[in-house]
Amino acid sequence: MADVVSGARAETVVHRTFAEHVLRLPPAAAGLGRSLFVYSPHHSFSALTLYGMDALLACWEFLMLVALDQALGGAGGTIAPAAAIAWMLSTVLSKLREKLGQRSIAERALIDPRFLI
Repeated sequence: MADVVSGARAETVVHRTFAEHVLRLPPAAAGLGRSLFVYSPHHSFSALTLYGMDALLACWEFLMLVALDQALGGAGGTIAPAAAIAWMLSTVLSKLREKLGQRSIAERALIDPRFLI
């Protein structure tokens, strides 16, 4: 965000007031006829659900597969049931990340979630 703030004209970057922040209101920009950037001191666009943690998620999926394999029969049995359960949990986590990420983006960008692609 700092690059955007330093590269944009000063009048296009607005800071939210305390009341707007607490009440989660959009900035008072009615009638200005131009686009505005809202400064985010917490870098909220990069604070999405598990955003940028792909290596950690892959490690978690592998460890989950190994733990399920050990719990369901160990080295003597087949890995197929453990792989199926691990795949289902991975799919559920992926859908959860997608939904929570879209909701997070919609809240931070002040856009109705129906307009996100």
